[in-house]
Amino acid sequence: MAKNKKDALLIENFSIDNQVGYLLRCAHQKAGGLTTEKIRNYDLTNVQFSTLARLLEYGPMSQNQLGRVVAMPPANIHSLVARLKKRGLVRTNRDPEDKRLILVSLSAKGRTLVKKLIPLDIESSANALAELNRKEQKTFLKLLRRLV
Repeated sequence: MAKNKKDALLIENFSIDNQVGYLLRCAHQKAGGLTTEKIRNYDLTNVQFSTLARLLEYGPMSQNQLGRVVAMPPANIHSLVARLKKRGLVRTNRDPEDKRLILVSLSAKGRTLVKKLIPLDIESSANALAELNRKEQKTFLKLLRRLV
């Protein structure tokens, strides 16, 4: 209960349960947790998995491009790539056309691993959306894509 009239007026038409940020965070925790559980035995974070999946999807790219396609700041993607490279999951090479650019690509080990994990992520997404019928799932994903 609100302690005074000002607080009561402020929260009269407010519930955290109706706030987009709160709901998205809760949905993210649920969906992310399902994926985390599935990939835990492979010692990867969800972002590391997403990075490997993007490299499989798009092929070799600069760290800057990679950061953009996984929605990660340049400083963070640099350290993430370094960790994946140390594990032998990615490799880096100079771009043959522009020697200033360093391209990141999947190693054979990384390609094998991400191909093994993609079905687990698909299963996690299906579980996260299980409360919705097919039409609702399509609409929900379409709306999320518009938000991002």
